[in-house]
Amino acid sequence: MAHIALADRGATLGSRKIGQIVEKLREAKGLTQHQLAERAQVSQSFVSILEGEKLESIPPQMILERPARALDVKPEALGGAS
Repeated sequence: MAHIALADRGATLGSRKIGQIVEKLREAKGLTQHQLAERAQVSQSFVSILEGEKLESIPPQMILERPARALDVKPEALGGAS
């Protein structure tokens, strides 16, 4: 898994948006963070960091592929960097 840097003082506007999108999609599907992590084959801490807006920068689409597939959307729909 790629290294994900944590922000010292909040996240960028773009990473906040991604976190909000992921959280809304996950909740709309009735999934917990743990269930999404299992479906996406990522750690629950990754989902928590993503949704918790603790990313230093917008992750590339390849990092968002697994959660996007688990949510039945394209990575671009989550707003990741290309």
